[in-house]
Amino acid sequence: MTAPAHLLKLNGKACRAASGQTLLDAALDANIHVPHDCKSGLCEACRVSVMNGNVDAAGTELKATVLACQTKPQSDCDIEWDGQAEPVEWRGRVCHFEPLSEDLIEFDVRFQGSPAWMTGQYFKAQWKSGFEVQVFPCFSMARPPEFNTITFHLWPETLFDGLHRPRNPLKDGKAIKLFGPFGTSFLRFEDERLILIANEQGISAIWALAMAATRGQPLRPKIVLVDQALAERNELQPAFSLLDKRNVKIAVFDSDAADLPLHFQELIPDLTEYDAVHAAGTFPVLQATKTLAKQTGCTLRPIPLLDPIRTV
Repeated sequence: MTAPAHLLKLNGKACRAASGQTLLDAALDANIHVPHDCKSGLCEACRVSVMNGNVDAAGTELKATVLACQTKPQSDCDIEWDGQAEPVEWRGRVCHFEPLSEDLIEFDVRFQGSPAWMTGQYFKAQWKSGFEVQVFPCFSMARPPEFNTITFHLWPETLFDGLHRPRNPLKDGKAIKLFGPFGTSFLRFEDERLILIANEQGISAIWALAMAATRGQPLRPKIVLVDQALAERNELQPAFSLLDKRNVKIAVFDSDAADLPLHFQELIPDLTEYDAVHAAGTFPVLQATKTLAKQTGCTLRPIPLLDPIRTV
């Protein structure tokens, strides 16, 4: 006997999920757009809230949220998510290129129009060479924002072989294609204390979130936790100084700590369910913050770092 299909309401739009079908697959079959990217549970871009009903979340639950690509309904369900722009293709040209250090590059891309995105989301940058790379819109370390222009940071040794060769794919005037935005871990207007955690290349997203919050939510309490290796980088000191001047508390953690969740809890001993945490970084750091969230009840919005891929 065939198991009955379950009725789903996805941001108010009705569809049915066949037995064993994930929330995302059911939505795609019904031509309902649910934010998503990789469909494998790595990118966190399809995190949605379960308002009513029972689901098998396959271990992806954080508070009342689950990953739609992994979660299967076990009953009729009401699913919701915050509205955001659907991913589209944007074409632009590099209009500023500046090495900030031997292994960190800042570059601007100018577009014909204004791409829609929210701070904390990411795009996929694509070049004719066949590379597709996750990039986070952020803020320049030294220059004000420009109209129809987005600033990005890249660590080239993790992205391209020989990026500094004469035929540089990021040189001024070079065409670039972006697809996005993706991600549900964007900055929201909330009253909860904002805690931002970064290691390695996750600093780009966290720097953007911190700056946007200081400008748009100046009265909101904010703490930034950065890995020790980041805290020691000379080119990032202006960013940390600026955040300090804007009353953002900065603390340093050791990503190699034996018990990373405990290490985080020692740095933020008063963490509660009323705090909102954004974490961007490597898998061990994100796993530690997920453990921390389950222990304390805080709201966690993970921002994974995705490996570059070759598309051709």
